[in-house]
Amino acid sequence: NPFSDLTQILIQSKVSGQFFLQVYDLTGTLQDQQAVNVFPGLNQIEYDGSRLPQGFYIYSLTDGFQAVAGKMLIQR
Repeated sequence: NPFSDLTQILIQSKVSGQFFLQVYDLTGTLQDQQAVNVFPGLNQIEYDGSRLPQGFYIYSLTDGFQAVAGKMLIQR
């Protein structure tokens, strides 16, 4: 999913609550984190990666009980 500034992250949840979105570079260094509200059903979270340099990143969405991870490519 190459993107330049904005991308969409989809998460299916059975509960509502606050999740934490953490973005890591390939060395495992935390580059960004933010809290997001999630509701039951399919959620579309918009992520702004404009402050990050071009490259591959791993994201993690967690609420303490469940976690979803994926990769993304910022390409300019």
